[in-house]
Amino acid sequence: MRCAHATQVMSDELDGASTAEDRLAARLHEAVCPGCRRVRVQLQGIDRWLRNATVKPPEPGGLSEDARRRIRRLLRDQQATSDKPEG
Repeated sequence: MRCAHATQVMSDELDGASTAEDRLAARLHEAVCPGCRRVRVQLQGIDRWLRNATVKPPEPGGLSEDARRRIRRLLRDQQATSDKPEG
């Protein structure tokens, strides 16, 4: 197995998309390839970081309450200015 294929298998493994045969071949390749062992450690670190990353779900309706409040204020101000008589 070449390094490019081994690293692809490692990535697929983290995504749950690798075969047992490919995983075994990649592990055997890693046994003799220090570069691919480093890649596995890096991929595992990235995977762990992504799984632990806090992602705030979007607000219902797509806008935060603060954004809605600012929009209402701007609309009120705009309405107030357009209601004033010109002169």
